[in-house]
Amino acid sequence: MNKFENRDSSIDNSCNSKSNSVARAIEGSDSKYNPNVQRVENKLNKAVDEISEKFNLDKSPETRELLSIKVLKSAIEKIAEEFNGVLPDKEDLNAKYFELILNEALLKEDDVEDYEDIVRIVSFLDKKNILDNSKKGKIIDIVAKKFLK
Repeated sequence: MNKFENRDSSIDNSCNSKSNSVARAIEGSDSKYNPNVQRVENKLNKAVDEISEKFNLDKSPETRELLSIKVLKSAIEKIAEEFNGVLPDKEDLNAKYFELILNEALLKEDDVEDYEDIVRIVSFLDKKNILDNSKKGKIIDIVAKKFLK
């Protein structure tokens, strides 16, 4: 069980609201839908710091990673909503979303007993159906190789 599951949805709501500035930074003229630029990183770090402080969360790298995934994933989902549920045809943006879903799935090891659990987890993590079935399949295969021995 991850460390946020016992909390109410307040952390998720904060991550969602803080993701607005990150989404705008990704869309900005200097980044052109590239989530890997310094401005986006700065906005993301500020959002994570504010959420950590608001909820008095520990400052561990694991907590920062979990919050970063949640905020950045929400930001990218907001961008997809502007394009009718799909991401613009920008390689960096699509690769980052794939990476976020994969990393979040890899954090769910305690929830995996069989292949169906992995499918359920990946479907839940990409509940907005931004990834195509091929990419979801790749994530499922990677997670299955890691968790199912």
